[in-house]
Amino acid sequence: MVKLKRKAERIRYPALCQIAVSSYPLPISIFIRDLSFSGLGLESSKPLRKGEIVNLSIFLPFSRKFLTSKAKVVRCEKGLATYIVGLKFIGMKLKEKFRLWKEMHWLQRNIEDLVSSYSHLVSPETERLMDLMEEEVEAIYRVKEGESYHPRAKRVKYPVVVRIGLAHLPFPISGFLQDISLTGLGMRTKYSLPLNEVVNLSFFLPISRSFLNVKGIVARCEKTDGEWICGLKFTNLDEGTKFIIWREVEKMEL
Repeated sequence: MVKLKRKAERIRYPALCQIAVSSYPLPISIFIRDLSFSGLGLESSKPLRKGEIVNLSIFLPFSRKFLTSKAKVVRCEKGLATYIVGLKFIGMKLKEKFRLWKEMHWLQRNIEDLVSSYSHLVSPETERLMDLMEEEVEAIYRVKEGESYHPRAKRVKYPVVVRIGLAHLPFPISGFLQDISLTGLGMRTKYSLPLNEVVNLSFFLPISRSFLNVKGIVARCEKTDGEWICGLKFTNLDEGTKFIIWREVEKMEL
């Protein structure tokens, strides 16, 4: 039986994560300073309120999957140019703790190669998508009453950033999600996605204010005006996840 240490070593892990806070309608992207089994340190351009509970999404480079968790802001101090923030994981399931434990051990052995890899750098296209999300997108949500569950939910516009984990890249790429339905989503990105490849997806749900991690198959990828327009079909969704997506689609109008 593997024993999980409560106090794991803190590891430098310079990557982006996404955090949903109560003061902003859409998630914000923040650089990770370091990662441990109990929490993580961040560098944020905006202050986070001490004691606030946030939802976050982190890409795990070993498994090429996304980890979502709730965390509590335990520290927020003004640095020279940014705010230094400390988060503590809360309510993490045992399965997720074991995944994180495996990632920590892998990072201890491979962090130098990972950091020196060109793939981890944030591209100008990704920065542009983040700026567009934070400055130009205003989400207006309207709750519809009296709706009943139907397996064929309509497709609605849904302009938020989606992160994509590919098998051959140690860090996720970003795209701009255009629409979503119960069966799949449409997105645009600066990167070409191989047809029929199974990828890991992570995106924000505005109604439940949480992140959803799902698998998708690239069904379409066409170049238009310098960008790639892609269609992905969800795969292996359980009934609980289907209901979560249906609830978001039915209750949201942008």
